[in-house]
Amino acid sequence: MRIKSSLSVQWPFNTYLYTNGLYQLQDTGWEASESESFTLKNWKSTVCIVAREHYIEEQRDYPISNIYHLLKIIQAEKQNIAPFDGETFWAITKFTPGQFQVTYWSVQSHIIESLRSQFKFIVPESFLLVQALSEDGVFTIGKDRGLFLYKQENSFVCMIKDALIDSADRFCALLNKPELASNIQSISDEQYQSILAQRVKKLPPYYFIGLHLSNVKEKASYDIEKWKKPALFGLCGLFAYGIAVTSYLNNHQANLDSLLGEKRKEMSVLLKTESQLRSLQATQDAYQFISHEFPSLSNLFAMLVPLKEKGLVIQNIRLTGSEVKLRVVSPSGTDVFSTLAESKLVSNLDFDGAIQKHRGTDLDVYTLQFNYVRGSDNE
Repeated sequence: MRIKSSLSVQWPFNTYLYTNGLYQLQDTGWEASESESFTLKNWKSTVCIVAREHYIEEQRDYPISNIYHLLKIIQAEKQNIAPFDGETFWAITKFTPGQFQVTYWSVQSHIIESLRSQFKFIVPESFLLVQALSEDGVFTIGKDRGLFLYKQENSFVCMIKDALIDSADRFCALLNKPELASNIQSISDEQYQSILAQRVKKLPPYYFIGLHLSNVKEKASYDIEKWKKPALFGLCGLFAYGIAVTSYLNNHQANLDSLLGEKRKEMSVLLKTESQLRSLQATQDAYQFISHEFPSLSNLFAMLVPLKEKGLVIQNIRLTGSEVKLRVVSPSGTDVFSTLAESKLVSNLDFDGAIQKHRGTDLDVYTLQFNYVRGSDNE
């Protein structure tokens, strides 16, 4: 069994232990002590260790990363975690990214009242033991003290030896870890006293935040009748204020909804315009490509512009070498045929199949095939 070495600042505290009475550790051992009122002269006597039998202990994990939110949760937990009238203390015992472990100790109120006048901080006995031990496992602590302690990294369970838990085997069975019973480590009463005396003086200062003992009671009684009328007027005022705020928020929400509807209409128009611009850009890019790669073919399409204004629609173009196939819809297929036949850029012009009528518009639907005359060597 190894005790942790610590390089932290050593506090010049006297060692006090509350276990069915207040005791101070002297050179000869634990001696009974009387609680005194706190003064600047006895500031070294401001920390008291509380024995395991006087508090309940619980560890909880919180999957959060914001320390401010954690402190809010701790304040709420302190109000409800104790099953009896008392005060709850806490310490953050483990932190990993996105995860906090907090240990709570709830101490009964009559013990708090007996310690409040002298001490400013209380430290749970089991917490000091865990802070001191560097190894994990199961420990039996002191023949006279009689504690069982299980430690696994920052998680721990400490129980008192009694008629129900009378052996380390029984303790391991309650932990549902019977395999640990074969490797029990022992801490003598002398080592136990040394751990408490040394470790309470080397406790990191950030732990004292949650171990502070308040000067006054957290709960107070109030004269209900005295505050009944002011409370009633206050509630009426809050109710009227709530109605006014609700009305304002409803009107504001209606205005926002109306504004949002207008913005949605504007956005719809913008999206439609953007879609049209993209279509025109794609068409322009296609014409630029044809104009650059097939200049004579672009001249041929230029011939069809007057017909396009009269309703001509080119549905499909297929190029195979110098052979062209056009799938066309127009008011008159013969007019388009005649226009192309007059061009010197077109040869072998013919219909590929019969002219059909479009059912919905009564327009001519047909396919033209021809060879176009290359205008340059790079076509």
